Amino acid sequence: MRLSAIMLLLCLCASPAVFAQDINLSVKNETLETVFNRLEKQSGYTFFYKIELIRSLPKVTVDVRHVSLEKALETQGSGPFFNGK
Repeated sequence: MRLSAIMLLLCLCASPAVFAQDINLSVKNETLETVFNRLEKQSGYTFFYKIELIRSLPKVTVDVRHVSLEKALETQGSGPFFNGK
């Protein structure tokens, strides 16, 4: 019981800044599969996608430094694939 209360207190007091992602990614003419694999390693998030769709899309060039995961994905293009719309 005491341990549960301490864990709850720590979770409630944790600053959102502690969980902020700092993404650094530089790839040139790579598949989106490669980009997502690297983002998964850096962020700890898992991306789900249809491999056939990813492989049919053109290769991309990405160069971002010290940005959030959201900003890294937004930076990659204006299409709905990256901006979540």
